[in-house]
Amino acid sequence: MNAVLENIYTRRSVRSYKPDPVPEELLEEIVKAGLYAPSAMNGQSWHLTVLTGDAVERFHKFSAEKAGRNAYYGAPAIILVFADKKAAWGSRDGSLALGNMMLAAHSLGLGTCWINIINHIFDGEDADALAAEWGIPAGYAPIGSIEVGYAAEPPRDAAPRREGTVNWIRA
Repeated sequence: MNAVLENIYTRRSVRSYKPDPVPEELLEEIVKAGLYAPSAMNGQSWHLTVLTGDAVERFHKFSAEKAGRNAYYGAPAIILVFADKKAAWGSRDGSLALGNMMLAAHSLGLGTCWINIINHIFDGEDADALAAEWGIPAGYAPIGSIEVGYAAEPPRDAAPRREGTVNWIRA
């Protein structure tokens, strides 16, 4: 089978991670894959923030305080994705970047899980101050985040695909 298709078909969300840190070279490759995602009119409207080491623990504590719970599963790295609020299709650009990074991580033997709680964390009156504290440029909105690490257990098999979700129209 084609390696790209196999990577797509076998990627799963991981919710239990080993504590081993992810080598920076691998994180750089993952981020690069995100930066090469398609974007509307090649606008590349995203901004990525990579958290490792103590920054991950600080973010876990902060997310628990701000959102009322910690939705992360203990991975040693987190990548936050934001998009320019002025970009007409920024949320789609950021979503494509997230997808590319998840597939890249899987191809490198790492697990990921898309976490949407940053939409609650970077919300409200203090959102701009918080974004500035974490190095996110002004005028950027949260899209999502992924955690990255080595899976603590083998992933489950894919759930069956839902039926009736594709129409074919042939001339």
